[in-house]
Amino acid sequence: MKAGRNDPSQFNMHRLGAMLKEYLYESSGERILEQFWGIWTAIRDHIIIPFNYRSFAQITERFDFPYEMDAVFFGTEAKMVRECLERQDPEAWDRLIRLYREMMEYLTDMYEENRLNLRRSYAEAHFYKGETGTADALFKQLTEEHPEWVWGYVGWGICIIPNLTLLQRAVRMRLCACTNRGWTRSRPIRMFWKNGSWS
Repeated sequence: MKAGRNDPSQFNMHRLGAMLKEYLYESSGERILEQFWGIWTAIRDHIIIPFNYRSFAQITERFDFPYEMDAVFFGTEAKMVRECLERQDPEAWDRLIRLYREMMEYLTDMYEENRLNLRRSYAEAHFYKGETGTADALFKQLTEEHPEWVWGYVGWGICIIPNLTLLQRAVRMRLCACTNRGWTRSRPIRMFWKNGSWS
């Protein structure tokens, strides 16, 4: 059921719509991470917490709202990461890490694929911040809990390419998971596991 005109939340939704329009279509000169953080806190404080929603999809279903928030976030997330890489500011990484952590905490009913991508991004952000031990532990947990999800291994591999021993370990874990499920090993991955190269 859609919220009616007299729903007290409508003011917040109209304000949120204006924020998103500016974020997506009108350059304000503000850093993109800071812009999205403002959008996220508005959604968190005025919609998610008061109404006990646990996914962006639930918000879209409940309100007359023209934006698909999952698409907005994942469609612009790479820009946030690139901005943090360019700034090389630990506080920027802290803000991005907090954004990921809060989204995982509050959006517990997010689509599974999106939630897994969020966990991968969370681990990568720790890596880029220089917290390699934390990143390694997060990727290890992600791949152990979801061994069939290849992108966990891809993200982990990108972070640890300088260390072939760790990368081969990650690939080996992936191959074992595939074998246990009766999947076919590809020759390039087998060669990498054995020789440390794709040839």
